[in-house]
Amino acid sequence: MILRAKKYVAALLVFVCVCMIFSPLTAYAAEDSSQHETVKVGFFAMDGYHVMDEEGNRSGYGYDFLRLMARYWDVDYEYVGYDKSWDDMQQMLEDGEIDMVTSPRKTPEREEKFDFSRPIGTNNGILTVRSDNSTIVDGNYSTYNGMRVAFLNGSSRDKEFADFADNKGFTYDPFYFDTTAEMEEALQSGNVDAIAATSMRKTNNERIVDKFDSSDFYVIVKKDNTELLDEINYAIDQMNEVEGDWKTTLYNKNCNGVQREHNKKLNNGLPILHKVPPK
Repeated sequence: MILRAKKYVAALLVFVCVCMIFSPLTAYAAEDSSQHETVKVGFFAMDGYHVMDEEGNRSGYGYDFLRLMARYWDVDYEYVGYDKSWDDMQQMLEDGEIDMVTSPRKTPEREEKFDFSRPIGTNNGILTVRSDNSTIVDGNYSTYNGMRVAFLNGSSRDKEFADFADNKGFTYDPFYFDTTAEMEEALQSGNVDAIAATSMRKTNNERIVDKFDSSDFYVIVKKDNTELLDEINYAIDQMNEVEGDWKTTLYNKNCNGVQREHNKKLNNGLPILHKVPPK
């Protein structure tokens, strides 16, 4: 009976020792797991910047930037909104449906609603026409007169292009679309004559006839979300220190404006245009 009791006590002591040895590791693992966070990222479709194929494989400048940033930030991304417009992205961020979105430039209106990271690239506006358009001549602004120009809803490029046109002395008619794909379809179908958009958009069977307004672009978060912004800025600082000229590398890989055959099939009929009188 005594021998059995001794064996029981010995087994109990061994069990207690094992618990004491492994409990700190368990606690550490739990703590480490809790530090690994998931962030909802706005991922709107734009050829060259955000691309997702039919199998769900992602690519583009914005996607590569996020993957690079994850080397310096213990994070998982949840990509949200590929079927949404750029205008939708900003509203979703403001409403708290997503945590961050990349690519915007600073405007007074945006700075009232969002906080901006360190710069993550530089772009400019580009005016493109179809490759076979011989009527509009590069830099000959009299040939620009009366152009039907496509713009992206929610973008600030329309205001900059208005200043550009005023400075160069030509007139145009603006048309607005929800996605860059719709703008491209309108151009290739002849429903507009030109597209005024960011140089981050990869051109498709197009010719660049002019450039305007170069500026930096950023990651944005909801106003006063300082904790998330600090993590983003820390990762960008590490990238700037360790990764060399990563911005140029990503641009040359994804958005270098190499002209490709327009292989997207147009929907039946012409896309709907939203015409707005010039201001």
